[in-house]
Amino acid sequence: MLVIITEGKDEVFIKKYLENQGYTMGVHFATNSIGGWTKLELSKSIIEKHIDEGHTVVLVFDADTVEKKGGFIKRSEELNYILKKLNFQINFFLFPNNTNDGDFESLLESIASSDRKDIFKCFDAYEACVKSLNKPSLNFITPIRKSRIYAYMETFPEIDKLKSKELKAGSNFFDNKSYWDLNSKALEPLNNFLTQYLQ
Repeated sequence: MLVIITEGKDEVFIKKYLENQGYTMGVHFATNSIGGWTKLELSKSIIEKHIDEGHTVVLVFDADTVEKKGGFIKRSEELNYILKKLNFQINFFLFPNNTNDGDFESLLESIASSDRKDIFKCFDAYEACVKSLNKPSLNFITPIRKSRIYAYMETFPEIDKLKSKELKAGSNFFDNKSYWDLNSKALEPLNNFLTQYLQ
């Protein structure tokens, strides 16, 4: 079985995505969130347990950006260093596409439903406005990227209070085609990476 070690709420997405592709949780794959790439060393015993049980283990983390002290090249080097130190021969995939800087939220923006994804242009305008208010004596920061995804979902009238609780729990209704295109070409790199280990 394939065990996919993730950072956080991307675990829910990977589960829904692979189920959409016809794979079964607990039969073909399992997920395990460790809370971020910086906790990889602390998770050594968890990973060892999966390997000892005969499972294939892969990592799926954010590449992040240079501004966030990351980026695809830097994060790859950091992970390779830690994996070598732990004596693990484990492959990894870095969001959004295992090539570019970015994160899970970058991928989500690119797979938003085609008739709804223009909503992100509104956030772009808002963020540009916030940045334009910066002064030497007063600085503002734009909301974190996770907030964009949450706000994207909150703009839909069909998201009621009950569903809002699910959003806060990280659901984001990834299996709902009205919100997300799970057949998007943007998912091909992730699909190609994961399916090479799935039987």
